[in-house]
Amino acid sequence: MIKKKTSHGLSDKVSDVVLVVITAIVLLIVAYAIELKTDLPAEKKPTVLSKLFPIGKTACMKAAFLYDGTPEKSGWVNDHERGRLYVQQTLGDSIITTAYPDAMASDTDGVIAQAIKDGNKLIFTTSPRMLQASLRAAIENPQVTVMNCSLNISHRYVRTYYPRMYEVKFILGVLAGSLTNSDRIGYVCDYPIFGQIAGINAFALGAQMANPRARIYLEWSSVKGAENAALALQRRNIHLISSQDTMRFLGDDRSSFGLSHVEGDKTDLLAVPDHRWGIYYKEILKRMLDKTIETEYVNSTRALNYHWGMSAGVVDIEYAPALPLSSRRFAEFCRDSFIHNASTPFFTPFYTQNGEKVTSDQKALTLEQIINMDYLVDNVIGSIPTYDELTPIGKATVDTVGIRQAKSIFGKSGELS
Repeated sequence: MIKKKTSHGLSDKVSDVVLVVITAIVLLIVAYAIELKTDLPAEKKPTVLSKLFPIGKTACMKAAFLYDGTPEKSGWVNDHERGRLYVQQTLGDSIITTAYPDAMASDTDGVIAQAIKDGNKLIFTTSPRMLQASLRAAIENPQVTVMNCSLNISHRYVRTYYPRMYEVKFILGVLAGSLTNSDRIGYVCDYPIFGQIAGINAFALGAQMANPRARIYLEWSSVKGAENAALALQRRNIHLISSQDTMRFLGDDRSSFGLSHVEGDKTDLLAVPDHRWGIYYKEILKRMLDKTIETEYVNSTRALNYHWGMSAGVVDIEYAPALPLSSRRFAEFCRDSFIHNASTPFFTPFYTQNGEKVTSDQKALTLEQIINMDYLVDNVIGSIPTYDELTPIGKATVDTVGIRQAKSIFGKSGELS
């Protein structure tokens, strides 16, 4: 543990600077191989001895949930808060959970420090923008488990968790491809970060499977703002649009979410991803209580990413009444295959915008290949934005978990025509 005052009389402020420098070095230099946990680990069963000689009731564990906003204003935060309330009710006296809203409003490091001071042994930081503060806290407090809601972070000190959203995106693409009358479908993405590119490509491949003529017109909310991105698509006479995954809340500048048909002031919701954060948090907390996650950490030399999907029940799809029954049946066929791990959206070969074939063999991409995608498939019209094009929040997010292409100045491909 890094102490706040050394024997040489360094001030707290100097020690804090040293900690920041060390954290920066860890972020930039120390990169561990990543171990992806794609399925729920088996629960530990009680042994015969534990049944004969029970050790009594164990002390409850305290878990903190840090949010980058408030449940009243952010659909993302609201979903996580509902998950926290679900696990508190489900796991009962075995845990005590506490929410820390607006953790990024002033001093994220201070909020995490307060959560640790409050006795929390597990810290969930629910935004990738909290990663650096999470890493600093994990380095300084090895007795505390810190988990950040992001993907593909190669630092052993912080474990990460994020659902395989590309499975649901593929199904939404299948629906869009089956419903379009013009072969032109809109897609509004938030940030060019790990996982998001896979979501775009999965959606495009799903639409292509349902309709080989389908073209996906891509816009970015982190460049134009969500509302302007959707309006840009409508001005191109594109009305079937896949937008942000969470419902509209106060402070959002968007008129739709999920897969919707948008025309003028009228928006018809067709289908939407269902983030089941309650199940995600319950499974993590159960395995914290029985020390499964601790055992995984001790036995592994890699950075641990808990990347669960539809087979684990942590993400699903909901259909709106406006969705035609025939399209729903098509989607259910795909959904069932993902739940039973019988299929993948990324079965090769397929082609990128540049005409490059993604492997010649007929095989499924590995999870590492999916997560690290930095290209768009050939039926996407649009490009990955450069760093300079992003909004301040977009830049802050990309700084932490952005793909390589968004951090550099590259020539654009696939410009809108």
